[in-house]
Amino acid sequence: MRRADGFYQENQFGNALTECEAALALDPALAEGHHNRGVALYFLERFDESQSALERALYIRPDFAEALFNLGLTLLILHSSDEEALAVLEKATETKPSLASAHLIRARLLMNANRNQEALTSLRAAIEANRDLADAYAATAQVLERLHQFEEALAHYDKAIQLEYLHEFAIGDRRDSGRRHFCLNLRRPVPWTPVAGITTSHSVGRNQFPPIPRRACPSRNSS
Repeated sequence: MRRADGFYQENQFGNALTECEAALALDPALAEGHHNRGVALYFLERFDESQSALERALYIRPDFAEALFNLGLTLLILHSSDEEALAVLEKATETKPSLASAHLIRARLLMNANRNQEALTSLRAAIEANRDLADAYAATAQVLERLHQFEEALAHYDKAIQLEYLHEFAIGDRRDSGRRHFCLNLRRPVPWTPVAGITTSHSVGRNQFPPIPRRACPSRNSS
């Protein structure tokens, strides 16, 4: 699986898939192999196959939080409703509360449904799990705006900017009314962050993959 991980690092997902399948031919019960195969298929945009591979990983290891998370992302692409993905992401956060990006994307779905208090709770959990996750501060600021908590929203925008979250909306939504600071432009969506890789040996930097609106990059588990 280390060869597969090397191909992942080089964005050679076809070769990574080949390595995963070779590993699974030797050990079909290797949950990490099915998981990594699912991630490779995800990047190759073979989403139905990715779903099947991730579900196989979970059949073998039901508490595989990263597989739950990546399954949730895959379901977002395959289905028009967010409810199934939301349920899977919630299970991922319950299984591994430290999986900050699962909290973050779950919050994004709750925001889409105008379930703002629940989104805020999920974002607080994301920040608790990773206090350097700038996207979580920016998303929290947007939720706080909806709840008319403008001063606290401003503080979260400032924190996002401090963490070098330089997306134009994070800076552009910080406004001075002449008397106090207000945050505007609630319609602008929160970009889905490329997820830091949850691995046994290292993490992928948050800027390794570009932010994309619906296909957040899956986490990877190396072995």
